[in-house]
Amino acid sequence: MSKSILIHENGGPEKMQIHDVEVGPPGPGQVKIRHTAIGLNFIDVYTRSGLYQTPMPNAVGREAAGVIIEVGPKVKGFKKGDRVAYCGVLGAYCQERLMGVEQLVHVPKGVSDEQAAAIMLKGMTTEYLVDQCAKPWLKKGDTVLFHAAAGGVGLLFGQWAKARGYKAIGTVSSPEKAALAKKNGYKWVIDYTKENVAEKVKAITTAEPRRLHRHPQGPRSQRQVAVQDGQERQSEDRHRPALSAGRSGPGAYRSRRAQDDRADRHRPLTGPKAFSVR
Repeated sequence: MSKSILIHENGGPEKMQIHDVEVGPPGPGQVKIRHTAIGLNFIDVYTRSGLYQTPMPNAVGREAAGVIIEVGPKVKGFKKGDRVAYCGVLGAYCQERLMGVEQLVHVPKGVSDEQAAAIMLKGMTTEYLVDQCAKPWLKKGDTVLFHAAAGGVGLLFGQWAKARGYKAIGTVSSPEKAALAKKNGYKWVIDYTKENVAEKVKAITTAEPRRLHRHPQGPRSQRQVAVQDGQERQSEDRHRPALSAGRSGPGAYRSRRAQDDRADRHRPLTGPKAFSVR
């Protein structure tokens, strides 16, 4: 029997319970994985609380790394003993599970299981932002502004943007986070608890006019800023509508996000996270 942390109804952390689960043999195109590390993401909280509606029961998480312990028929490219990782597939809070091989990637030598489990979602988000969203309309030497620069995605974004030749401005909420962002590729760092973001960005870009494009996520209670050739533009961050009707309306969604913002102010240094499975 395999252990799984399941929720049968939405609510607080107390709704997560450990159960013994029988994991059957893999079917065609599937493998059985024994998890060695499981990623932790804030979307897991939304899944548990019910802000994001999911089938019940489920094992909450969506990101993990592990070892293939059994291979089903018609599987190509994967074998027993391979180290693999995945993200975006609900049900990761467990010791063992079945997975389709089209959802897996091999973990290369030199990358630990904990690193693989923690970085998949953040890495895919960063690649999407830098190499897909920005590439068509950014050129080498352009300046970009990224909020929450010391977060999991933020730390990767600073390094990735620098490697692509962009000059990154990052916003943070403490001197410790500012130092961390500077070490991870940001040319300029603004502490928004002490400095006016719009004024600082304008001062930076006036001295060296460049197209500046904002990342639309990050601290949600903060005003977003964009500058085009030194001309300042400001706009309030627009809240996304609730993703599920009935149980969570837009007002409840905004209220919960506001609570998240207040908690953010007291959070320690952030970054990709995973816990090991023994």
